[in-house]
Amino acid sequence: MYIISVQENNDQPTKRMCIMEILIRSNAFVSTCGINASSVEFKNWIVENGGKWVKVETDYLFTNQYNTEKFRVMDSMISAVRDDARIGKGKCIYCGTLVNEGESCTKKEDCSKYGIEWFTAKNTWFLAHPNGLPSVKKCKMEDQKMFGTFRLEHLDGALNYYRLKNNREKFEFLYCNGYFYMLGGGRKSHLGIKALSFNERDLKTYLQAQNDL
Repeated sequence: MYIISVQENNDQPTKRMCIMEILIRSNAFVSTCGINASSVEFKNWIVENGGKWVKVETDYLFTNQYNTEKFRVMDSMISAVRDDARIGKGKCIYCGTLVNEGESCTKKEDCSKYGIEWFTAKNTWFLAHPNGLPSVKKCKMEDQKMFGTFRLEHLDGALNYYRLKNNREKFEFLYCNGYFYMLGGGRKSHLGIKALSFNERDLKTYLQAQNDL
């Protein structure tokens, strides 16, 4: 991605490379039970970079995770994205090659059979909300909402983050467009509750209604 700028005393525009960066959450260390969880080095790196902007390697891009110089970081560990290189791009489902909007991938013979996964505001949360949680409308809900034996509540008062728990299980997540973005890292279409005491569809319907307020 480039920004066109004009130098003083120079009528010729110049290109300035924009570097994609992510802002590591100041409390992102609580998410280190996900990817790279067993790495003490990774946990230390997360703590050291909490509240800082970190450069993203853009050779390979994903909807909900980012390769940095040292580690892979999940959506749940960041607060914002700037100069997002995913805008107007897609990824070949077969080989992973990045393509620009309107293009197709011809790198391998079978690429055309599988098509392109385009980065959109629906499947890439930070494209819809590049400034993170502060840009999301606050959800209006009761102090608690019961689903079977589980109680749903805001997670530490944060916008759009929830905690669903009972006496045996606890899930902490951000919900967006049918997916649970887990605080521990990763994206799930279903929570995987061991003893489901309610219809998870009812939970999704309720959460979506809160997001639409």
